[in-house]
This record gives sequence, C-alpha cells and structure tokens, in this order.
Amino acid sequence: YRRGSRTDSNTNSWFRFYLVSIAIVALFWSSLTVFLEFNLQPVHQIFIIIVAVGVASSALVLAVPHLIAYYVYLSIPLLPVVIWLIVQQEKVLNGIAGLGVLFFSLLALAGRSLNQRLVNTIRLHFEKDDLANEVRQLNENLEQRVVEKTQALTESEERFNLAMQGANDGLWDWDIRSYTAYFSPRWKTMLGFQDWEIGELPREWRKRIDRKSVV
Repeated sequence: YRRGSRTDSNTNSWFRFYLVSIAIVALFWSSLTVFLEFNLQPVHQIFIIIVAVGVASSALVLAVPHLIAYYVYLSIPLLPVVIWLIVQQEKVLNGIAGLGVLFFSLLALAGRSLNQRLVNTIRLHFEKDDLANEVRQLNENLEQRVVEKTQALTESEERFNLAMQGANDGLWDWDIRSYTAYFSPRWKTMLGFQDWEIGELPREWRKRIDRKSVV
C-alpha cells in the first residue's frame, strides 16, 4: 500500500486493534499464574503450568502472521510461569524452568521461521499477480500495435492499388523462393488475356512466349 493513503491508515488501525486483542487474550490466560502464589496442590500447579504452555503454543496458530503479535502472545502467558519456577529455588522446579526457557526459545524460532515462510508466500502471490497484470498489459499493447500496423498496411495497399489503377500500368513480380508469380489484371488485359487464363506460376507466361521472336 502507498504510505499515507486511506487504505494504509485502515490497515494500521486494524493492526493496532489486532495487537491489543492478542495482548488482552494472553493477559487473560496468564492471570491464571497468579494462583501459583497460593499454596496449591502440586497437581493444581501442574495444571496451571500446562495451561500456560498450551496457550503459548497456540501462538503458532493465532499470531504467527505478525512477529510482534506473536512474541507478545508467546511471552505474556509463559514467561511469568518460568519466572515463578526460578524464584522457588528448588532444583526440580528450576529444572522445569530451564525446560520452559528452552521451550520458549524453540517456539520463538519456529514462529519466526513460519512467519518468514508466510510472508514470502504472500509476497510471491502479489508478485505473481503484478507479473500477470504486466503480461496482460503487454499483450493488450501488442494487440493494439498489431491492429494499428494492420490498418496502416491495409491503407498502404489501398493507396498502392489506387495509384496503379490511376497509372493504368500493368504489374508483375516473381517470388523466386516460392516459385510463384503475380500478374496484375491490367497486365493480362494489356496482353489480351482474361484474368483466369494465366495462373501464378512463371511457366504460365513463358509457355506463351514465341521463342522464335526472342533474340
């Protein structure tokens, strides 16, 4: 889109709305991590951690078209859980926190790779459309030039025919490559022949020459 255009402004407004919506959804799910501060049973803590991991994983589907939205949606649910696991200062929980950091890193790399592929696919789609439009325009221009040249040739032939008729001269030519000859109707009439009496081969004329009169 052209910068400063109305379409570009609408796109920016939509993106801001999309980014805010993603952040609100991520904040809603990350609010569950507040309950980790309470003395919950381990099974409940595990459930909250699984929910946070699941929400972070869904970023690959919901937010990968835009990297900023993706990183926002990925970070808000998962990082608070990782930080909580680290501050507990327990080996098991710290080990889980390390896995969380690794999981976060892998999701970040995977999202970036998917985003690049998606952007490249969309770019190729638009480039294909632009190329098709250029080819269509070139074809239209070529067709127009062919029409103009054909019209000019037709007009030139008409002028030539009028000139020949006005000059009242006969015309003939011989195409050596195709071994064909052209004898104009006036040429045939001047020599006393009807138009249908002489064909398009050179021998049509040669066989009518009196060889005794040729020096």
